[in-house]
Amino acid sequence: MFLPWNEIVGFFTTSVQELLETELAQVRYGNIGMATWLAVVVGVVAVASLARLALRRPKHARHHSGYVIDPEHKKPIWVRVVHSVPKLAVAAALALMVVASADPFLTATEEVTGYI
Repeated sequence: MFLPWNEIVGFFTTSVQELLETELAQVRYGNIGMATWLAVVVGVVAVASLARLALRRPKHARHHSGYVIDPEHKKPIWVRVVHSVPKLAVAAALALMVVASADPFLTATEEVTGYI
């Protein structure tokens, strides 16, 4: 039912090794225009979201109350990192969607030698 841990590690190790050994100069794209527009739209939405988060005051905060929150009541760094993992996963998925929308493919050539 479950894969052994060493097979999972071997799968990821092999996949990363194949990715690092890929000659990126050999990659060709079938539809760069759509990928460019999709990247622009995703970039505009990301910048707008970041601007909204940076410029808008959180509704749950009361800065004028005069109370200082003790650091012991704030979230530890590892909790903030764990809460950021889904956001990083969404960002990675969007990046993969932009690359996939360009329809990448590897040009493959094969040299066969032999006697006729």
